[in-house]
Amino acid sequence: MDLRALALGSTLRTAVTVVLALALVTGGAFALGWLGVPSVVATENAFGGVNETTTTVDTAVTVHNPNPVGVRFGGVRVNYTVSMNDIAMAHGRTAGVGLGTGNTTLRFESYLRNERIPAWWASHVRNGEETTVQVAADVRSGTLGRSAHVVPVTRTVSTNISGQFNSTENRPINAGLPLVSDPVLVVRETRAHWGPTTEAETPLETAFVVHNPKATPVTFGSIGYDVTMNGVDVGEGESEQAVVIPGGATRTVRASTVLENDRLDEWWVTHLERNQTTDLRIDFYARLSLGGGESVRVPLRGLTFEETIRTDIFGTKNATNRTASDGGSADDTTTGSPTTASGESSSPTDGEPTTETTARSTTTSAPTSERTTTTTSSENGSTTTADGGLLAV
Repeated sequence: MDLRALALGSTLRTAVTVVLALALVTGGAFALGWLGVPSVVATENAFGGVNETTTTVDTAVTVHNPNPVGVRFGGVRVNYTVSMNDIAMAHGRTAGVGLGTGNTTLRFESYLRNERIPAWWASHVRNGEETTVQVAADVRSGTLGRSAHVVPVTRTVSTNISGQFNSTENRPINAGLPLVSDPVLVVRETRAHWGPTTEAETPLETAFVVHNPKATPVTFGSIGYDVTMNGVDVGEGESEQAVVIPGGATRTVRASTVLENDRLDEWWVTHLERNQTTDLRIDFYARLSLGGGESVRVPLRGLTFEETIRTDIFGTKNATNRTASDGGSADDTTTGSPTTASGESSSPTDGEPTTETTARSTTTSAPTSERTTTTTSSENGSTTTADGGLLAV
């Protein structure tokens, strides 16, 4: 008898037996609830690069493994969705995730289609210039066939474009014409509100309370407008209406200023390139008949509307050094293109804005964050948030 073969065979049989026993014990421990299912404790999003068609969303998902051993055998998958006013803007998932004990931060990229911006903008206006940004995430163990869902965390983004138009400041209108003394009119009040918004157009209904200081009547033949956002033309037109303002009288002149929504994806690129900042400008002009003479086009420079719009959609604008222009990253370890489970580079497709990646990970022994972290219990759905600008779940 070959004693070495017998000993070696016994060693191999023993090793196989131990491995099988460990697998059975671990599976039984999960089944009996002795070991826990990994859960998502925090996510953080920031805008990365942007081009004419696509916006990159950089995501960090922190997954907590409550078990004393790492989880690599379970086919762990993490899913997340970013929506704005219930419009899905980006969806991502990681496959084949290996988790150590404690917290593991997974970093990956997904893509937002700029063509979705007009639909979001319309919803923003319909919702009283308010957007609810929602991030939902869950983690699933293939071994257990179970998922740990997290109550979505929301963030509200507000603007006040129409409200900023309202003013009671007296503003003169000068014709700048020979033999005509200025001002020819005085605007005593301006008002605005959003009209019925469609997927194609966003009308801003404006009203001007105008006083005629002259003795002779002045006729408004029409009011025209040009709208730009960061220099991008998003609307122009002329409102045809005749309003006669007798000498010494005051009348209200109304005009509908329409933003063309299909131009907003081009504006969106400039908004991100300028760190989520937009300079909105509306230039007005009028066609006036002074004293019954010919109609002349008069720039309404005193009515020029300028508003700076700033947003912080993910609440991380001031916490990252990444910019759209340099394509860099706030975290030096998060570089390059995302990779799929097969190791190939991932890129946007013509379908849903979904990216499946093999995430880069960093493991810590306890829930930590340089910024404020939101912790969530997936068992009772409760969420405790300390607001530090971190959009977390």
